[in-house]
Order: sequence, then structure tokens, then C-alpha cells
Amino acid sequence: MARYPLAKKQVAFVASVLEMVGTRGWQGRLASLWHRYMEEFSDKTESTQKLYISKFRTSVKDAFAELEDEDKRKGMIDQVIGYIAFPDGLNESLYAQYQTKVKDRSRNLTVVENYREIVALFTEMLEDESIRVKALAVMMLTGRRFFEVMTTADFTPVFQERDRGKVRHKYLLAFAGQAKTREAEGTKFGESFRIPCLAPAADIMAAVDIIRHSPEGRRWRTFDSAEMNAAESGRMNQMLRGLLAAERINEPELVKGFTIKQMRSLYAEIAYEVFALKTFSKAAYFSQILGHATDDIKTSLSYMNYVLGSGEESITKAQAEIQGAIEQANAVDAAFEAGQGNGSDDGAVIDEDD
Repeated sequence: MARYPLAKKQVAFVASVLEMVGTRGWQGRLASLWHRYMEEFSDKTESTQKLYISKFRTSVKDAFAELEDEDKRKGMIDQVIGYIAFPDGLNESLYAQYQTKVKDRSRNLTVVENYREIVALFTEMLEDESIRVKALAVMMLTGRRFFEVMTTADFTPVFQERDRGKVRHKYLLAFAGQAKTREAEGTKFGESFRIPCLAPAADIMAAVDIIRHSPEGRRWRTFDSAEMNAAESGRMNQMLRGLLAAERINEPELVKGFTIKQMRSLYAEIAYEVFALKTFSKAAYFSQILGHATDDIKTSLSYMNYVLGSGEESITKAQAEIQGAIEQANAVDAAFEAGQGNGSDDGAVIDEDD
């Protein structure tokens, strides 16, 4: 499937819209133009189509906002946006798919009883002689992505002023170097933000320093994301499951299908259990520590895959948290639908994976 040149298409579309709006018969020509543009990316998934449409709408609104106040086109923006619309049934179809996925996830949560043993194992792995084992440990204990840990991640200590001077936080790091994913707006790409870590921060930074100065580490830093995945992801997944099996971690449901990608979900679950204030919702906490947009409830839901502890009480609690996040997401969607006609695109994208 060919990559759609979204940014280039947005520029061309905005130029055409500005040129035609206000001229005779512009409404029909705009409707026809928009139909042709939508046809160009009709082969994409519904979620991607919705993302593209939102970006086209935003580009047009931004362009009209920059017009001079005396320009008569400036007052036509609501009418213009009405023609740059989402296809009938797209929102309903996406929402139905989304609800099905979330319900399936809440019925198929993986129970992890001995998460403290898992954290202890990965903490020990920070001292392993193998650079790849160290990298697996850093991923699990910080929740950072495979590519980030190997190449872009920058971890620095966090200090707090006290009466007797500065105190270094033992289980907190400042992280920069988040990988850019799907051009998502509102994420912490390009920012530094604080993350909890499941092992002492100093030990994690020491392991990262060894990784970066190793021959493998220096080679990895020359790779882009696609090259890194092709070269290492299969090998790292096999190594991860082998390590867990060799240590006889009594978590067969977790171990049989565990991948480096899923470590991020388990990290978030454990961090919430260990560090989060109980007044903090799980969705909000996941967004904060994983670098999502502040109000990105749907992406947070895609990480709610695990239950810590055993018994029906733990499962019921986890399912209730998921249901609460669904209700928050529903409220965002309702606000979006109410504002669709006059150009509000908040919450427009349903994205199951960041």
C-alpha cells in the first residue's frame, strides 16, 4: 500500500479551497473537490481515513483563521467545514469496532500474580553481561519503546529541593527522545517528561551508559526504526521469552506470548499499582507516563491488558477501570459529534496503538 503524501496534499487542498470560496458556485465545486481527495485515500483503514480527514479540516480552519478580518471568506469557515465532512457511517463504524475491541480485551485480561518477582528479575538483568539482556531490562523497567531504548532515549536524574539541599529521586527519571508515532498531535514527542521507574534510577542510567558505549550500541544508533525492527525485534522477542522460561517464572499465561511490545503495557500496570495516587484514574496515569496526549483515553485503553494479583476481585476491579475509561471516551466522542458540523475535531481519531 503506497504511502499517502498527506502534508503535501493538505497544502494543495487548502490553496484550492481559498481560491474557490466566495466565487460563484463554489459550494458545488468544493463538494466535488473534497470527494476526489477522499477517493485518494479510500484504500486506507477507517481509522486512518478519519485521521486524514481531521488533518484536512484543521489545515483549512488554520488557513481561514489567518485571513484578514475584512476578508469576507473569514466568516464562511463554518460553511466551508460543513463540506469537508466525514462520510456517513464512518464514526459509527469506527466506534462499533472500538467498543468490540475493548470489550474483548476486558474479557481476556492476562492475570499476573507475581509481578514483584518479575520486577526483581528484570532488575537483576540490568547487571547482565549481555547488552541485549540489559536493553530488555531497561525497556521493562522504564516502559520505553524498543527503538527508544536502543537509540533515542535520554535519561537524566530528577532532583528535588529540600531544607538540607537537593535530593535525587530514587525511582524517578526525566525522559526525552520519545519516538514520533503517526504524527500524533498532543503527545510528548520532542519534550522531556518525568517517568517512574521500577528499579533504582541510577542503576538504569548506568545500564544505558554501558549499552550506548558498547559495539552493539554504537551500531544500533545508526539504525532507523525499520532497520532496527528488521535486525533485532525477532531475536529480542525470542530472547525475552527464553529468559522468562529459564527463570521458571510461574506466570505461564504471561510468558507464552510475551513480547517486547507488551512490556510497555505491563510496566504501566505495575507503575500504576506502585506509584500512582489512588485519586488518579488509570487512563490519565497511563497517558502521563507513556507520553500520550493528556486527554488520549483511547490509546491508554489499548494498554490495559493485565491484572495484577489473583482472584475475581482483582479482575472485577480491572474491568471496572476499563469501563470507567470507556465512559470517559464516550463523553469525548459525544462532544466531538456535537461539534462536528461547526468544525470541532477534538477526539476525532480512534487509534488502538501508539
